[in-house]
Order: sequence, then C-alpha cells, then structure tokens
Amino acid sequence: MFSELIQALRGEVGAAHIPDANSIEQKELQEDIDQLRWRLEVATQAASYHEETLDNIREEFNDRWAAEPTEWKHSEAGQAFLKAWRDGHEKATKDHETAEAKQAKLKDQLHAAKLKLMRLQEEE
Repeated sequence: MFSELIQALRGEVGAAHIPDANSIEQKELQEDIDQLRWRLEVATQAASYHEETLDNIREEFNDRWAAEPTEWKHSEAGQAFLKAWRDGHEKATKDHETAEAKQAKLKDQLHAAKLKLMRLQEEE
C-alpha cells in the first residue's frame, strides 16, 4: 500500500489509484478483524482446554476419593490429598474463568470492529 502511495506521489500512477482514507481504514479494520478472529479462536481453544482440565480434575478426585476407605479420608494423607485437590481445582477454575473473560473481551472487540467496518462501507 505504501509503495502505491509513493508511486502516486511521484506521478507514476494516476491519481485515481490513490486509496482514500476510508478505503485505507477499511483495509486496516479488515486486518484487525482477521487478527481478532484468530485470537478469539485461540482463546476459545484455551477456554475449552481449561474446562476439560477442570472436568479431569473432578473425575480423578471422585474416582480416588470414592476408592479410599473412610479412615484414609480422615487421615493426614487424606486431608493433604484433599487440600492439594482443592488448590489444583481452584487454580484450574481461575484459569478457566480468565480464559472465558478473555474470550468475551475478544468477542466484544470483534463485534465493535465489524460494526465500524459496516459503517465505513455504508459511507461509500
């Protein structure tokens, strides 16, 4: 795009080929939209991964906790296991919530960029 502007300034290309500010902004918005879509896809995958991690943590806990005798559950080892599980679950929950928040923010940004592009296209 810059080479086109330089050519136009040198008179190598007719003035009709100089992109107007609106079309430059539209192109930049489209690039932003493409980038936001990619980032949203990554954020969606991250949220899905963290949700799966949470499910796995719960399943492993339930399987292990159900298999252990009551005495072990009340023992120091059982309570240490329970604390470690809670800590891991808490971290996985925070990671999942962070990923979902990032996903929601990107969706909002993408929507705003699309609206702005539509307005620019209507102005033409």
